[in-house]
Amino acid sequence: MFFSSRRDGSVVTAGVGRVVATVLVGGLLLAGCGGAEEPPAPAPSTQVEQEPTPTETTETAVPETVEPEERPVPEEPEAMKTGDKAGAIAAAKFFVEVIEYDMHTNTTELLEKYSFEECGRCNYLVSLIEERVDQGKKSVSSSYSVTETGEPEFVGQGVIMWLVPVNISIHEKFGEELEEYKEEVNLGVAVMFDEGKWTLVELENVHL
Repeated sequence: MFFSSRRDGSVVTAGVGRVVATVLVGGLLLAGCGGAEEPPAPAPSTQVEQEPTPTETTETAVPETVEPEERPVPEEPEAMKTGDKAGAIAAAKFFVEVIEYDMHTNTTELLEKYSFEECGRCNYLVSLIEERVDQGKKSVSSSYSVTETGEPEFVGQGVIMWLVPVNISIHEKFGEELEEYKEEVNLGVAVMFDEGKWTLVELENVHL
């Protein structure tokens, strides 16, 4: 916005000087009427003062909260009721489902229920789940798919124990920033049949 100011001047005299000044001014005014034209009045300014453009407010998009997929609790298949090779294969696949369920739900109940107390990798998975809980990381989606099953090997000495080779394709998304984890692993699932039920004894690295 622009601002302008105007200043007025005045002449003040005393006594005879005031009369002389009046005569001189009157003579100059009369002389001016007979000759020169008055200068044209300045044209009015056409400049329009513009109002400031209001600042646009940009709304920040709030990221949507992704809810975890619901997952049913895995149930033991009928084939797990026998202690033979077929039962061992069924048990190995079921225990992979148990691992997937606990990793997805950030719980450890099923792993602790079905695994042997000295199962090293089982205990590692339990501690990993507890770490995620402490960090507030929730699994949004998870998939532990058995893509291939090798020939089971009987490894028991005085007990019914089988080592079932499986290939597992793992794909997980977890945490608020959707951290992604993918892996293909070949594991030997060691399972033991005792008193009519199967137990996950260990998870070992194997070649299919």
